[in-house]
Amino acid sequence: MSAQPNQPHHRGARHGRRRRILRRIDGGIRSVDVAIPRVPASASSRARRDRSPHGWLLTGLAASIASFGVGMFTYDAFSFEQVIFVFFIFLGMAAAAMRPEPIS
Repeated sequence: MSAQPNQPHHRGARHGRRRRILRRIDGGIRSVDVAIPRVPASASSRARRDRSPHGWLLTGLAASIASFGVGMFTYDAFSFEQVIFVFFIFLGMAAAAMRPEPIS
């Protein structure tokens, strides 16, 4: 008899854990959805003002990140781990390249 009252509580705890995990996954997907259009737009606008090799770096990073966004619609990008790995490396490089002051 004592096992029955504990079962709904256990299911509720499990359901709450699933909800928290799904919320985190949803937040991660939204952040990638926001990063794909914003980072190339910001990098390309800065690259237009900069005619040095640094501007070409920003142009290449903007094109790479934008092409990942286009490629997500043509194939399942998240099933290939190396594509996601390179995408996040490019995001990190773009973040470092768009710093206001140079890194010394």
